[in-house]
Amino acid sequence: MDALQESVIVSMTDEKGNITYANEKFIEISKYSKEELLGQNHRMLRSGHQSQALFIDLWATISSGKIWRGELKNRAKDGSYYWVDVTIVPILDQEGKPDRYVALRIIITDKKNAEEKLNQHLKETEKERAKDEALLASLGEGMVATDNTGNIIAVNHIAEAIIGWEKEDLMGKKATEMILALDENGEVISPEKHAISVAIAKGTTIALNTMQYIQNKKDGQRTPVAVTVNPVILDKEIIGAIAIFRDTTKGQELETTRRDLLSLAS
Repeated sequence: MDALQESVIVSMTDEKGNITYANEKFIEISKYSKEELLGQNHRMLRSGHQSQALFIDLWATISSGKIWRGELKNRAKDGSYYWVDVTIVPILDQEGKPDRYVALRIIITDKKNAEEKLNQHLKETEKERAKDEALLASLGEGMVATDNTGNIIAVNHIAEAIIGWEKEDLMGKKATEMILALDENGEVISPEKHAISVAIAKGTTIALNTMQYIQNKKDGQRTPVAVTVNPVILDKEIIGAIAIFRDTTKGQELETTRRDLLSLAS
């Protein structure tokens, strides 16, 4: 019983919810004296964190003779907050109606604070991810990022359109298998000579302005591209690569037109 008194907040109320007993742990955590607690309602501890609907449900549950369990954020006399895991047990009279209630509370402030920090971190991470995705979407060029084994870990929508695969199809797959690169003669470039493989293997930037094509997986259309692949290096270790490829179709068309005009002029 002593161990219970030292570790658990215990209180009792009458059938109207007015406090008739408060143990020392209750006095310690609430920072109210016993005289200030007795005869008062637990409403004095509300923090405003929970909705009124929760307390309506709580009272409806215990007044019907059922046990209520839940987590509550309370406010102490000095304005500080603490979280408790609560179990409220109705004590029934001979007619089966509650004539008093026993409340047992375990302090879970550290747990809830840790959850709050984690949730905040997740929100910030999600916000940064959304920002990164918006930035990638606005590049105007195809972008594919891989880990150090060449597996795709990020891709923007322009790259999806050129490659012919959806993001869900590309994630975690080998870039050399999913990005079908062709040389100027239309021959498939082998995996070991693929720009991404070379950049990761050598740890150097690969810039290819000579004619290369990426063949769309869906319709077989070939898009001429200029490719730049940068290795991503952290603490002198290659952890991946970022490939940027620019559609050079318009440039190729302008060059063809220029050559035709020169041919006519000559």
